[in-house]
Amino acid sequence: MKKLQIFFSTFSSVYTSNAGKQGQLERKKEHIQRKIKTTLEEEKDAFLSEKSKITEMFNNSFLLVIDLNHTIQSFNLQSQEYVYHLTSKRINIGDPLFDSFSSIFSEHELRFFFNVLNGIHTGKSRNLEVSFLLNDADFWLELYINPLLNAQNEVAQIVIVAHDITEKKLHEQRIVNSLKEKKILLQEVHHRVKNNMQVISSLLSIQSSFISDEKLLEILQESRNRIRAM
Repeated sequence: MKKLQIFFSTFSSVYTSNAGKQGQLERKKEHIQRKIKTTLEEEKDAFLSEKSKITEMFNNSFLLVIDLNHTIQSFNLQSQEYVYHLTSKRINIGDPLFDSFSSIFSEHELRFFFNVLNGIHTGKSRNLEVSFLLNDADFWLELYINPLLNAQNEVAQIVIVAHDITEKKLHEQRIVNSLKEKKILLQEVHHRVKNNMQVISSLLSIQSSFISDEKLLEILQESRNRIRAM
């Protein structure tokens, strides 16, 4: 009977110990599952955020593909809508690139762009900003121009990706204008303070002519010196 009691006591201790370990394992499992779930949700949010940024970038990008003769080979909808908005003309595959933009850019600007495209023929990429005036309004474009290589690793076409950065430029211009205004105001304040100091110094000088007390004269002279130092 005593042996049986010892057996049941030992079994109970082992069972309790195993139950405790099992509980710890379950808690660790739940903790790991929560951590995995949280990580997956964070990665999903980051992915959706990045996807949204990329989608917005492409939706606001104008894409043109031209051949080495500068003839339009393909374009996206945003390009056509942007050009139509500016010129009331629609671009078409097979159109010469410069004919489509002759009403936007001057002859000098088109010649510069022609030289840029010829440089792309050598396999070099370019990134530049261009501005133009249309209907008394300023517009800015940021251009990424890259060569498109064929199977022989030769330049076959040219890809032009453009972003309208007009709002960005206007915002920068507003900041510059605001800083200029603040600088002018600061100069005006400085000028007025200087004039007021000169007036005070003159009043002290006039007052000194009516005082004979040496100590008072010394105090007035010291005040004038301090004003000059300021």
